[in-house]
Amino acid sequence: RFNKDEEARKKLMSQFNLHGARKIAVWIPTNIKIKEEFMQNILLWNKNVADTFLDWDIIIRPHPKTWNGANGVSKVLNDLGFIIDKKPDQDFEMLIKGADLIIADYGDPVLSSIFLQKPVMLLNLPKGSTYRTGQENSKAIDISVRQKIINFDPNSYVSIRSQIQSEEYLTELSNISKTIANDIFGFEEQRKKLAWPSLSTVINDLVS
Repeated sequence: RFNKDEEARKKLMSQFNLHGARKIAVWIPTNIKIKEEFMQNILLWNKNVADTFLDWDIIIRPHPKTWNGANGVSKVLNDLGFIIDKKPDQDFEMLIKGADLIIADYGDPVLSSIFLQKPVMLLNLPKGSTYRTGQENSKAIDISVRQKIINFDPNSYVSIRSQIQSEEYLTELSNISKTIANDIFGFEEQRKKLAWPSLSTVINDLVS
């Protein structure tokens, strides 16, 4: 629905009352259904994310089922400077397309970000965790593309603040998404089918 990322960005900034020229990161963690690991994809990462993107506006969009059992995590996230998106009927195309960077882990946000060809980085649960092991053993398409996307483990995370704020790094992440999107969704072939004919072809058709 948005012809340009700029249109989505204007709507995003308006909705969250953002006025500055800061970059925008949108963090969309999935819902962890396993009781012992519930919200670990947020709690293990919130401080690192806040520190890494200190000069950005960071919007976090927890899964509604996660938020229903959050139990006071709202204050923790607010204190770290996160903007919490609780809108029930959020426009996810606007949310993803209007951001400079998408932060995700597992599930639909990974493929949605790739489909919209946005820069995306993934935050993993610890190796050996039940949820991560189950995901890695599945044959889901979002798991198969993870090997091509830049992702981080909590115990080996190195601050990338200086890197991630560079246009070169964001361009690299964007190019990765575009390459994967073309491989999965065949965008290049679709463009060929929908492409306008050359001017010479049009003229030849008119005079023939």
